[in-house]
Amino acid sequence: MKLSASRTFTCKIYYWVTPRLAAGINRWGIPRGVAVHYSTGGRIGSSTFEGKWRRDTLSGVWQRLRVAVDAADRIQGAYLHFLKSVDLDYAYTQIASGGAQLKKRKKYKEAGRFLSLLKGFPTFNAEDKFILAVAQVKRHTHQIVPTARRDDPAMGLLGELYRSSAFPLLEALRKEKALEPEDLFYIGFSFAEGSAEERVLGKGILEFLARRYPRTKVGRGAKNKLKLLVI
Repeated sequence: MKLSASRTFTCKIYYWVTPRLAAGINRWGIPRGVAVHYSTGGRIGSSTFEGKWRRDTLSGVWQRLRVAVDAADRIQGAYLHFLKSVDLDYAYTQIASGGAQLKKRKKYKEAGRFLSLLKGFPTFNAEDKFILAVAQVKRHTHQIVPTARRDDPAMGLLGELYRSSAFPLLEALRKEKALEPEDLFYIGFSFAEGSAEERVLGKGILEFLARRYPRTKVGRGAKNKLKLLVI
């Protein structure tokens, strides 16, 4: 029987895997018909889904991806590839919303792991980059030395947002409840040590801290840095 186009979709994936990964995929619930024919080397074939089977398969693979990411299991690459190939929007939405929930629950390490998966999506947007950057800021100690800032992935993401998008970064930083004054001071100080363009952002963050926390150590530090700042 011919199925209508509105009720079906075609999953065509070509992905070379090892027998161990292939066995893991089947073991964790991807239907064998859409999984891996690994007896001859491991290439995922082509199958047609419909209705509930499609939803259940996507949901099942998503749950397995979550477990694999939590465990830092390399099989997560196979699960992610499957989800992206079958339904890119579904994969992105699940990962983005899952990471945002973890960040909201202050599980910053776990949030960072999930949201980092979005780097491989062409639709990785500014809002989700900001959430990832916040999670990364909360994970790391703040060392005000050039080498530490240069190697900090959070500062790299924030710098990218500031230089190459219309995202209102300064406003977002001011309003972000997860960021403590010490976090903002680290970010502001780091940008104040950057390029002329970045120093403008650093100045805005430090001015905010100086006004909001004038009598604290952070507020005094912000004032002192502003006195030395050359735009």
